Amino acid sequence: MTTASNIEQMKKSIPMSILPPLFRDAVMITRRLGFRQLWIDSLCIIQDSPEDWNHEVTQMGNIYARSALNIAADASKNCDDSILGQRHLVFQPIEMTFNSHNHQVNGTMFVRPCLDSWDDVLQYGSNLSSRAWVLQESMLASRTLHFCKQQMLWECRSLRIAESCLTPTAAPIPGLRKEHQDDWSLNKRFLLSVITKGETDSTEKACDILLLQWYTIVEKYSLRHLTISCDRLPALASLACCFRDLLKDSYHCGIFANDLHHGLLWQTQDRFSARYAASYRAPSWNWASVDGPVRFSFLRIRGAPWQCHAEILQVETHFRNRENKDGETDLPDTEDEVDSPDVVRRKRPINTDRGEVSTCSTTNLELDVHSQVIGGFIILSGSWRAADEWNTVITDQDNLSLKDKDHDDGMVTCFFDVASPERIEQWSQARNTYGFLHISSTGIPTRKEGQAMALILEPTLRGLEECRRIGIAFMDFKMIINATQSWRKRTVKII
Repeated sequence: MTTASNIEQMKKSIPMSILPPLFRDAVMITRRLGFRQLWIDSLCIIQDSPEDWNHEVTQMGNIYARSALNIAADASKNCDDSILGQRHLVFQPIEMTFNSHNHQVNGTMFVRPCLDSWDDVLQYGSNLSSRAWVLQESMLASRTLHFCKQQMLWECRSLRIAESCLTPTAAPIPGLRKEHQDDWSLNKRFLLSVITKGETDSTEKACDILLLQWYTIVEKYSLRHLTISCDRLPALASLACCFRDLLKDSYHCGIFANDLHHGLLWQTQDRFSARYAASYRAPSWNWASVDGPVRFSFLRIRGAPWQCHAEILQVETHFRNRENKDGETDLPDTEDEVDSPDVVRRKRPINTDRGEVSTCSTTNLELDVHSQVIGGFIILSGSWRAADEWNTVITDQDNLSLKDKDHDDGMVTCFFDVASPERIEQWSQARNTYGFLHISSTGIPTRKEGQAMALILEPTLRGLEECRRIGIAFMDFKMIINATQSWRKRTVKII
């Protein structure tokens, strides 16, 4: 690897003898394909220099997007494994006699079982599929040559092809009813933009498709692993910039401004194994604030009538300024401190059919999107109800549900972001410590159809006007009507 102590020598020459097997194979593949330049992160980035890493990480999107070819060593566990090693074939071809009287052909042929399918190879059999940084590298590269255990696979923005099946398969275009094709959300062709003739009915539909793809990507990205926990947002930042440009929208650490109502409606897939980040990484309303897989429940009910009930008054995200050399940054506590050199912000109005946003404050995106998030908040105005206003609690080891036995106004089921059976029991007893802010609903409640979603919020030491998100709640159609008519209006700042 390249370090501050050997950088000058590495600039002069890098002997093949000092490279690990995987790197040597990559050099040989590059030369045999007729290319002269090769990018390897650990050689091209000074590994013990935070300054060099801060600079190069902002360029990663361009490096992979503008490369001629991405070499993916899917079968290699680490750099000590050769890319061009022995293939893992668990069978021997069978020789069979072949005779065709009609065509007067006689001879022998060799028969073997089918090799692993594309999904089995890249989603379940690849050593790269569990690495978070690799996801955006794979999607941004225009072409990828996969070296797998049994075969090579080719992937570009036009087609996919495998050694085991030389008939090209067209790369699917993101769109409705494409979910069952070869992992359409992770295909490369989205960079061509879905806003082309014949692929969408309108720009609005094109944006919906892109957002559907983004949330699906986030779900799959959250399943992957990071060596450094605070890289959860930086490892996705270059991909986020591509979506930002296609959507013509501003970006709030994993969520886009014009779709904030949807972006708030995430939940942990396994709240018993999920954990809050050990050090600050994102506001509590953001999916990146927890370690563990997340999902966006509204993706499963798309297509139904959708209505936003909370008004977004303001949202701010603070990133660490890369020009700050000290490494420590204090968040502004009052409006008098907003001109701190470490927090660069701009304001812009947003008009959206997905909900009213009065003003949106964000950092200077071009400077800081790849940086660590050091703070942020969102101010919402909507219908609020405290948990202790329900007089009936239904609990088991997995869930907590609330209902009013005196009024048949529906039930609310709570899904806490990080939980345990003991914590669920505590929440059932201490219902005066949290409440619900109605965010949105889907369906037609007048026809007794639909579902509503609310954030579960816990007040901070500053009182009820400032809260932290601790979960999400789902309510049936009766509760939708009740929430819009009888819940109290409240403006809440969520940090």
